[in-house]
Amino acid sequence: MTALICLPTCINCSSHLCNTPSATMSRLGVGHAAGTKGAHYTANLGSALVRGAWAESNPGATPSGGALPWGELLRKWGKHTGGNTEVVGALRSIAAADLRRGSTRDEVDGPDGAGPDAWAHGARWARTPLSSTDDVKAAVQGLMALPPTKLSEAERRSAALTSAYGFYVLADYDSALSAYGSFEWTSDAADGVVPGDAAVTERVRARAVQGMCFELASRPDTSLALQCYIEAIKLLDKLSSHPLPTPAYLQPANANSAASRPTPPGVDQRELMRYLSTALTRAAAIAAHTSESHLTLRILRTYHALAAGWPPTFRARQRQRMLSLYLAALFEAFPPAGATVPEPYLLSGGVANRTARVTWRAEVVEALRYGQRLLENTTAFPEAGKLNVPVIQFADQVSLFPDHERSLTRDAIAILWWATSLTFQSQLILRRLTCLLATTGETIEARRVFELYVDTVLKARLAENPESTLALQRQTTIEDGELTDNPNDEPIDANGHANKDPVLHGEMDSNKDFVMTLLVGTRLLLSEIGDAKEAWRYATLAGDAVRQGGISRKVAALVEENKGVVRQAMSTKDADRVERPKYQAQAINHLRRATVLDPTSARAFYHLAYAEGAARSIQPALQAVREALELDDHSVRSWHLLALLLTATGDWEGALKACEAGVTLWEADDEALAAEEGDLPTVNGHGVTPPRPLLSPQGVLITPTPAPIPHPSRFRRLESVIQLRMTQNVITEKLRGPDIALEQQQELFLFFSQRTEKGERDERRRSGTISTRVPSIRGPSRGSPVPGLAPTDVTVQPPSPTRAATPARPPVNESAVEDEPRRLHHKKSLLPKHLHVPSVARSHSHTRSASVPSTTLRPESVPKSRAASAASGSGAPSIAPTAVHSHYAGAGARGPPPPPVKQVVRRAPEEERLLSDLWLMSAASFRRAGKLEQSLVAIEEAETRDPENPAVWVQLGLWNRMADKVEDAQMAFTKSLLLRPDYPPGAVGVARLHVTAGAIDLAHSLLSQLVQDRGWDVPEAWFTLSSVCERQDRHARARECLLYALQLERTRTCRALPDALPRWNE
Repeated sequence: MTALICLPTCINCSSHLCNTPSATMSRLGVGHAAGTKGAHYTANLGSALVRGAWAESNPGATPSGGALPWGELLRKWGKHTGGNTEVVGALRSIAAADLRRGSTRDEVDGPDGAGPDAWAHGARWARTPLSSTDDVKAAVQGLMALPPTKLSEAERRSAALTSAYGFYVLADYDSALSAYGSFEWTSDAADGVVPGDAAVTERVRARAVQGMCFELASRPDTSLALQCYIEAIKLLDKLSSHPLPTPAYLQPANANSAASRPTPPGVDQRELMRYLSTALTRAAAIAAHTSESHLTLRILRTYHALAAGWPPTFRARQRQRMLSLYLAALFEAFPPAGATVPEPYLLSGGVANRTARVTWRAEVVEALRYGQRLLENTTAFPEAGKLNVPVIQFADQVSLFPDHERSLTRDAIAILWWATSLTFQSQLILRRLTCLLATTGETIEARRVFELYVDTVLKARLAENPESTLALQRQTTIEDGELTDNPNDEPIDANGHANKDPVLHGEMDSNKDFVMTLLVGTRLLLSEIGDAKEAWRYATLAGDAVRQGGISRKVAALVEENKGVVRQAMSTKDADRVERPKYQAQAINHLRRATVLDPTSARAFYHLAYAEGAARSIQPALQAVREALELDDHSVRSWHLLALLLTATGDWEGALKACEAGVTLWEADDEALAAEEGDLPTVNGHGVTPPRPLLSPQGVLITPTPAPIPHPSRFRRLESVIQLRMTQNVITEKLRGPDIALEQQQELFLFFSQRTEKGERDERRRSGTISTRVPSIRGPSRGSPVPGLAPTDVTVQPPSPTRAATPARPPVNESAVEDEPRRLHHKKSLLPKHLHVPSVARSHSHTRSASVPSTTLRPESVPKSRAASAASGSGAPSIAPTAVHSHYAGAGARGPPPPPVKQVVRRAPEEERLLSDLWLMSAASFRRAGKLEQSLVAIEEAETRDPENPAVWVQLGLWNRMADKVEDAQMAFTKSLLLRPDYPPGAVGVARLHVTAGAIDLAHSLLSQLVQDRGWDVPEAWFTLSSVCERQDRHARARECLLYALQLERTRTCRALPDALPRWNE
């Protein structure tokens, strides 16, 4: 036989990239010593073997282009090269029989190993028996009969591997292992009966088959099987051109290496593709049963790096299932903050040049795009009554990633919208889409999808059970449904997982999923859209669904909690004087029931305390909020609520201590969160979870480990502590006078600036910025006992964001905010642009009238209105014992020095409203200190930030009254009512001006309506109404109003609860 020489480079150009026929032959190991025809037929045969052309009629061609069938190709190859045709002929017979195992058109590449039981632990996956084994037996016998002296060393190795392959096809796995065990694996992989890539393909096939034999033998050994599969992948380096591209997430961000990336094996290397995919699939299935998560991911990454270039129709079912396993592995592998990237990243190497979290996110994005392309090419819109299960499962997995990384929310939403075009009103997709849209502030779309979801579920349940009584109320009623039974905890399986209805059985969501989505929609309608009546309809439906069964006590507690919060909101927004006490009582009853069903819920106790406080039941409210702090002593809003309630009892020092404790704990938590969000190592190692198997013993994906409850956004956390410190300043003014309060207010502006500055956290870590904590009575440190509270282990339940009702409002840009200048002297360049507030830069004798506001007004339901957040001075002068009656009120208050001037930047509406409230608080303190000029400038700043804030115009009206400008005060108060017709401070201000002007009847008409509506709990309104009735000689009514005003004043908090705290806390 003529010796074959493997040339490393092309003789024409010394390059592997040459595409000339001679270069192709060179890559196949064909030497020119065999002659031109020999090289030609060797190249044809090698190409047929690499692409697995076993079923092709004419796998080769003559030099002139004529078709060559298998027999003729082998004859001519043997004639011109001296190669052994019997070895290749036997291989063709065995491989063709193996390929025929595929019984359907979808299995043209043989069994893909993705059947229902293929991934079960220790079980033999289904093997389709051969219809006839005669050809295979004859081929094996022929190989065994070949005299060794007639074979070269390379041919003997190929014959041995082909014989072992034949034993495997005949299901004689032990004989196959015996043959593989005696093989010389250290020999050159590129040397075979047909050298080059054909020989490497033969070796890859042998390793993959050896691994399957280890799994299927009489004494299975999955560890040895896994080693064989990994060895098969290592043989990629022996190919003439490495087919494994570097994934994009491992490349530098500015790299554009599409042209330089090697091309994965395609149709011309189909045999190689078959056994690479088999080896990687079986390796992934074995590794996924272990806790070696890094090895599992390396295998899956390698598989998908190769699969990215495969034809869409190649083993589509296998690729869909591997995609699902890949996404599950990625979800479980979310790295903790500051973690280093494990190396190597692939089975063949690979090093990431970015941090672990950045690399993880880039890998997830690429995996999602790959999955989308795969399912677009391998699935279609289902027929009536059928499901597109791969797309639904993909959408389900994709929707989980935002729980780990909030920045992936938009990617997940885009894929869910795409999924709706490949299936028909999937309950799962609509449910997931509702939850994600609700977190992004897209309220209109979220509401539309939520209503469609509820309608779809109810219709499906009605179709399944025509006697079902579950339905959405047509309108809200004052009647309140009660739970008729106490639901039991969900049954727990042997693995400790709660049993639940399968998601895709008939595309019917479980009762728990339905109830939880109803709660999401309820919160959306109340907090984001401000429609309490609609929210109550869906909360009631959730309660009805609980009575259907299958709901745990914790979920039932959530339903009761939501009903209580919605009812409390209705008592404030939509109730008259008859309905209000009923709604309040119902709200408290629901919330008390929630605390009974789940006594470990700090949030339920917070909501109960809020409802009791709103109903002026201060002592029960204090008891409830202390229970909340026992369960979660790091809840800033619970500390804030405690401080507010203590002011209602007159315990101002205790309230100040509560504020100090809340601020201290917030700062400690914020440092830890800053390190986590900055991807820095954390001392406590939060986020590290022990690895666990991805597959159950039955080969089914295990329910993913729930991601930790996501922290609220940076702005929401900042808002909670800013509101707490605003309350702290009100208390400080009461106890220590406006002078000290204004100094702390300046510190609060500095705190706001530092925390909203772009990149502030990184800068603070680098420069070691000192804390801006107010050095007063220090609260408890992390882990120290809280006064009056027993120390407990806590699980943080972070507050959830509360957004504006207008869907067009953009989300907060938390990183694009600069320092707040607090420019008390730098207004000349800006004031001419604002035509409402009189400027101190000009003569004080000239005052501009309040103009009619824009038609695009902030809805009254916006939770961020914080209308009276300027503390006790935001409305009419209070008769409460607050800072206005402080012992220090007569002391001379000096204003703080002007801060340095900095450039003003555009802020998001939520930030502008919060900053406006800060300026209004300063304006009120300046006014009470007798500093009218500084007060007016602060009002101008507030109007610049948020001209549609009605509290701005109330402060301007109060300022004008103090300056004896009655007409201007009238216009300012009137504008506050134009912005919000039911705004109590504005109505009280107008009514008092009417009383001063002698228009008693007008004042009475305005106040009578106010106290029946939104001003029912405003002492100033009742006090002024008492004065009006006294002037009308209605002494009994005047006494009644005065007593009620006194009752409200005795239970009044230093700031109104809706202005200081969100109604809904999560």
